[in-house]
Amino acid sequence: MTDLNNQAQSLSFAGAPSLVTPRIQDALRRTKPWVRLIGGLGFITSALIWLSGAVMLIKAGTVGILNMAIGCFVCYVAVKLFRYGTRIEEFLASNALEDLEQALEAQRAFWKAMGVVAVAAIVLFALQLILAVILAATMR
Repeated sequence: MTDLNNQAQSLSFAGAPSLVTPRIQDALRRTKPWVRLIGGLGFITSALIWLSGAVMLIKAGTVGILNMAIGCFVCYVAVKLFRYGTRIEEFLASNALEDLEQALEAQRAFWKAMGVVAVAAIVLFALQLILAVILAATMR
């Protein structure tokens, strides 16, 4: 623990000890590429879901609209995740506590969005199942 205190004091500004340790910086530096990768994959996934929804809309009607909505939700979460990566980058460039706070706030917003999307996805999948059953019953 003494080593961490020494490292934190070495990052001091105007004689005041900093709370930003090299371990914090390193953890965020190593997290950023993964955040960007998953965010990018989220954009690709949302586009594929949306396109499959558009095809389903042409072929099956209402069910396609639900898939397109899910694609929009996935894109929304990807945007939040990409914003978190940007805030990490800003913090690493400045090493300012305010930028670290912004990065953590962006991370909180991402997890909040994930929670909302998870609940919405469950509801939409349930609606999709109900519609599929109705469609199957009417096609007989």
